[in-house]
Amino acid sequence: MRHIQTLCLGLLIMAMAGSLNASNARAADELQPQLESAPQEEDSSAHRPHLYNIHGNPVDPLCFLKDIGTEDETAYATDNCESKDLHVTGASPLDPSRFVSVAYETTFSSPNGKEQFTSPGFTGYRVHGTIETDEGEYEAVTVVENGGGSGVFTTLMLLETARDDEAQVMTFYQKEIIAAGDRCNGGIKDAKVESGNLTYDINMTMYDLLFFQGEPEDPALNADAVAEIPSCAICCYATGRFDRGGLLMVSFEPEDMHPGADDGAASCVNDVMEENIQNGRTQFTPEEYAILMGDIEQSCLGRAEESESDEHYEAPDKIEDISDDEIEEESAIDDNSADETLE
Repeated sequence: MRHIQTLCLGLLIMAMAGSLNASNARAADELQPQLESAPQEEDSSAHRPHLYNIHGNPVDPLCFLKDIGTEDETAYATDNCESKDLHVTGASPLDPSRFVSVAYETTFSSPNGKEQFTSPGFTGYRVHGTIETDEGEYEAVTVVENGGGSGVFTTLMLLETARDDEAQVMTFYQKEIIAAGDRCNGGIKDAKVESGNLTYDINMTMYDLLFFQGEPEDPALNADAVAEIPSCAICCYATGRFDRGGLLMVSFEPEDMHPGADDGAASCVNDVMEENIQNGRTQFTPEEYAILMGDIEQSCLGRAEESESDEHYEAPDKIEDISDDEIEEESAIDDNSADETLE
């Protein structure tokens, strides 16, 4: 009987491994459109997306899978990051011109130790540049990780370099996490450092739009209709652009808008945004965005009462999008230079 139970457990584990392989393939397919760059002319001055260890070699992406720090501080080694249970299988789905990355397999054993199975994954990083803070200079780095399931987790962090020439060791200390998420749920879309200043884009779902600036206790945000608003990890709907000071812009691109539902409150929100897009309005400053969200609350979520000070956003007949020059003045990223982002 015990033998049969062990055999069944082994079969279950192997079935789970097959599911993980399929999930990994789906994750790669879903991730690629978000991370691929449009081709551009070769730029010899472009920043290379590498971190280097004390010996001058590119840091192995596997180093970011293991925290060697303390309970109070996350740290990463810069060499000798291999593991006996993990081996590299080749290239990852990440764009090699933008990321240092690898695909790998992790080996697991069944409870009785007689069966083994592998789980595929991939990881990578990209250095955007050095930013200046009151505490010092740090490297802005995005780390991408898929551990075998459908999730593709991106983390934009600041790293401090500690160099020990005597021991011939270099360590990276994580000083701050700027943003983190899984694909459409706050995943990092782009980032850039210019003149020591960091700007970055994150993916937002329709649900994120409502709660990003709204007050959680707002009756409208607790309405039953809110439960109908999609928030899935493949339901990207908008892009939020930020710098270290906060929100710069919210933008909507029709080809990148995936509502996740076409009825109820979601349909209403989509109608409001389609009207704006048809009238040429795809980018919103924080002030415009707040007014837009108030209008969506009123129109789609059934806000019961209206403050006398409430403003309503009306889609104009035709407005030109914010120009690239205006965006650069706000330290934002040029939407048409995908190859230069995440640099």
